[in-house]
Amino acid sequence: MVPQVKASFYGFEKYGDKEQFLSYYNQLKMIYKANPKLMLNIGVGAKIIEKLLPKSTVCVEFDFDKELLPDVQGNIEYLPFKDNTFDLVTCFEVLEHLSFNKFENLLHELARVSKNEVILSLPFANNKFRISIFLPLIHNLSLQFLLPKFYRKHKFDGMHYWEIGKMNYSMKKIVRIIKKVFEIEERYTLPDNTYHTFFHLKKLI
Repeated sequence: MVPQVKASFYGFEKYGDKEQFLSYYNQLKMIYKANPKLMLNIGVGAKIIEKLLPKSTVCVEFDFDKELLPDVQGNIEYLPFKDNTFDLVTCFEVLEHLSFNKFENLLHELARVSKNEVILSLPFANNKFRISIFLPLIHNLSLQFLLPKFYRKHKFDGMHYWEIGKMNYSMKKIVRIIKKVFEIEERYTLPDNTYHTFFHLKKLI
């Protein structure tokens, strides 16, 4: 298999927009809150978060693409780690790069190598509508609505096999599958980068 994304894609000029850094900030915020001693980060990309982790956290980098120089190179479908190895497993914008029929099995694999916690993000295709109103006493009042692109059928674009919100991939369906493997502690979409939806997950007992 050939990597879908060339290593050069993760350079600042192509991958360093404001929305992406907002996502990095949120990733780090969730990791700091979990405070793991040993974590596994699947999909190293530009290796931004690895540079900003707490000194007390040891991070093992895992990726399919050896050109990204991960600590461990391999296939996410068969993670080469023992059960319950890591305090935390993170997997940001990765699972959509594999066909949807593998989604549930991939979740089981993430759960297998984690002692308890997994932080996951997935792309959410939506149209964002924002209304801003200025009132003398309240000042700025902003309301935002997200409309999933349920009317659009996803076509493989060389990178993503599927995206939440598109036809046959509703948020309700994704949540239902995740709940077969995990308890969802938290789920939210970033207000300034609505393309990324985050899940803080804990293994079912």
